[in-house]
Amino acid sequence: MSQTVLRIGNALVAVRIRSGSRLYRLLERTRRFEIRASGRRAGPTEAALVLHAVEKARPAKIESLEVIYDSRSNWRICRRANGNLLFSAESGLAEVWPDVEAEFDQQYRRCRMRVSFGPLGPAPGVDPVDPLDFPLSHILLAPVLAKRGAILLHAAGLVAAGGGLVLAGSSGSGKSHETARLVAGQECRSLNDEWVVIYPRGRRYLVSGTPWCAPPDLVASKAVPIKKMVFLGGPANSRARAGDAFLKLLQHAFVPVWDTRSTALIVRACSRVSKEVVCENVCARTPVDFRAPR
Repeated sequence: MSQTVLRIGNALVAVRIRSGSRLYRLLERTRRFEIRASGRRAGPTEAALVLHAVEKARPAKIESLEVIYDSRSNWRICRRANGNLLFSAESGLAEVWPDVEAEFDQQYRRCRMRVSFGPLGPAPGVDPVDPLDFPLSHILLAPVLAKRGAILLHAAGLVAAGGGLVLAGSSGSGKSHETARLVAGQECRSLNDEWVVIYPRGRRYLVSGTPWCAPPDLVASKAVPIKKMVFLGGPANSRARAGDAFLKLLQHAFVPVWDTRSTALIVRACSRVSKEVVCENVCARTPVDFRAPR
């Protein structure tokens, strides 16, 4: 059994995969978040979450379970009789992308996941599954991060002049366009152009990259203090007031609405960030100035 410990924001995640597994494999961009101690792989002692990708397991009878959240797409979350939560996702094309099931406790400390490629197994040439991939990654980690005052945010993160720039906005507002422009002009380096983690350290807030939903060349595990947060797509360029910034942060945060405690923690974290971090509104497709206002 191989084990890899990853640092995502201010939380550690241990991922266990059977050596030589044909079903699972951490992607190269996910492995960039691996931590090592004294030249050796770090152990799971301080891991907030242990994710065990199992080779064989019996599927749960979803019909007999209480559904507590339905994404209205292809996945949902149910509650089992023992109190554990069960994530299930049906791909509809199991030979190419498998059905996934994952059971985890209500504290999000331990999770066992299984994949099913159908009776014939995966089609030739189909890649193994990264256990820490979207959306299971967000379902497990948003509550884990919330306990540490952190937010999993749908935003682009960049490093500029030693500080962090966060670009948040709805699809089509220009996050990826601005990230590409700033990186191409060598003004910034990308942490991720889709999902970042914002978390406190002392009296400052940091932004760090994540491994998810972005091209590998735009993913980095670095964490830097935030110089400025920009909300794209507003009607005019202006300094964002704390109340407006709070609502926009909450709009773009991944909120596990089935978990009232985690939701409350994320709401509190968004309120604190909106008061402590410089926030601006910028019109869609307007070039962003990465310098913090004087």
